[in-house]
Amino acid sequence: ENISQRHLHVAVAGVPGSGAAEVAAAVADVTLARLLHAPTALPGCVRAAAHQSEPTAANRGWRERVEAYAAPLRESQWPDDPHGTVADYWLEGVRLAADAWLPPEERESFLSAFHQVSRETVCPHVVLFLEVRQQTLVERMAYRSHATDSSDVFADLVATQAADGGERGVAALLALQEAMSDCLLHGG
Repeated sequence: ENISQRHLHVAVAGVPGSGAAEVAAAVADVTLARLLHAPTALPGCVRAAAHQSEPTAANRGWRERVEAYAAPLRESQWPDDPHGTVADYWLEGVRLAADAWLPPEERESFLSAFHQVSRETVCPHVVLFLEVRQQTLVERMAYRSHATDSSDVFADLVATQAADGGERGVAALLALQEAMSDCLLHGG
């Protein structure tokens, strides 16, 4: 029933560095679907010193990010052609990343805004979840550190590296991956 929609919405979900953008592009190409790229990279899910601004500014930034991610998914603008849409992100992944990044006192306010925005979007009919091993993330971060000018492969890791490309950055991505997996397997 999920895959027999008139305009199928497939979300390719994964943490930065999982290859979601590359897989989504390949799926869209093969199926002649509309391709949606994440409008901005997710930050590194680690509260770095550079992000120690006032809490309301952090919350506002996440709200703006959710609005940007939700804009092409709005039900009111959803196409009705048979080709479908493939997105290289899952809106729920943005919520999970914000949950890891925002301080506890800001989460409830953000979640309220998120749920309001998400109610107006088309939920994916299919989510392709890409899991990545710790060693693979480390290797991809190393690749990005010297290929930033010559390649856009794994470009979603650039924001993570800027925040904390070390062990804390990898641990944060793996924690986000676990939260995404749990959400997909157990609902939420």
